[in-house]
Amino acid sequence: MGMRMSRVISSLAFSAALAIPGSAHAAAWHPVQLPYLWPNSGLNAVAATGPDGVWVVGHQGQLILSPPINTITPGSPVVRRWNGTRWLEYPLTGWSSSGTLGAVTADPRGEVWVSTPEDSHQNNYLARFTGTAFEAVQPPPGNEAVIKDSGPAGAWVWTGWGDGELFRRTGSTWTRTPLPSNFSMLGDVAAYSATSVWAVGFSGWDHYAIARWDGSAWHDVPAPASSGNNPGTTSRIVPVGPEEFWLANAYEVSHYKAGTWTITDPAATTWISDLAVDSTGRVWLAAQAAANEGSVGLFTFDGTTAQPVATPAGHSANAITAVPGSPAVWTAGSSAQGKAGVLTNG
Repeated sequence: MGMRMSRVISSLAFSAALAIPGSAHAAAWHPVQLPYLWPNSGLNAVAATGPDGVWVVGHQGQLILSPPINTITPGSPVVRRWNGTRWLEYPLTGWSSSGTLGAVTADPRGEVWVSTPEDSHQNNYLARFTGTAFEAVQPPPGNEAVIKDSGPAGAWVWTGWGDGELFRRTGSTWTRTPLPSNFSMLGDVAAYSATSVWAVGFSGWDHYAIARWDGSAWHDVPAPASSGNNPGTTSRIVPVGPEEFWLANAYEVSHYKAGTWTITDPAATTWISDLAVDSTGRVWLAAQAAANEGSVGLFTFDGTTAQPVATPAGHSANAITAVPGSPAVWTAGSSAQGKAGVLTNG
């Protein structure tokens, strides 16, 4: 199949204030009050199994270590589930130290996994939700196992940073699944089906490496040589069909469908931290505003331009997810009080 590519550089006038009256899809966004968390709390990720299963992870509190160590670390891990009416808390069995949770994956079948962050320099923790608690799972060989996906093709874990390895879990067995040789770093993995799983990383530091899992092995998918320029980090890959996905790194949003690429540098944003596609096909970005760097807000993206979305004053969004079976979108970040905060338009 031939590869075609077009590149779009968009421009958009943007006010320094994120809460712009009349901006796209503004009225419905509202905070969802979290239960009490210790001071200095923060949320790192959000994922959903459905309207009754929205999960957020992060930390609460801080540990201040005196000289000669002289550092501040997260206090205790946080995992909470919104069940449609209230927040629920579940035990993290096997957790034995301070620290934070950095990743959560969720699938409409109810499969939910959490892990500590990549390159976190803390005790590694990987766990699967049993319905009543998170049970620690022995990770595959390697350092700092991070959960990447737990969809219809099983659970996918990346071990190490940079030149790590990718493992797939089916049943109770981890199997190493070598990526194509052009991968120098893995960013994200996401499954559309058991035979259509997508992985994105970088080839060197200057453009994307893309691969597709067909149910038995990974196969290289050619990416434009100009893709992934100044990548920073790969934020998210979101499949929307067996041969179609949306992809964001720190500065670009890309769309791929059956060999055709469109790569856009949205001028309204400077650092994209996450991407989601809701059930209506609308693309959402969590990103810093070009006109107000340091303020992380919400944008919709129409394939050409990023349009700012008005949200409650003082809230920021580090992560974003679409709720399966619903047009609702949720964010995890901070509130106007500088504490952990959650927003939704559902």
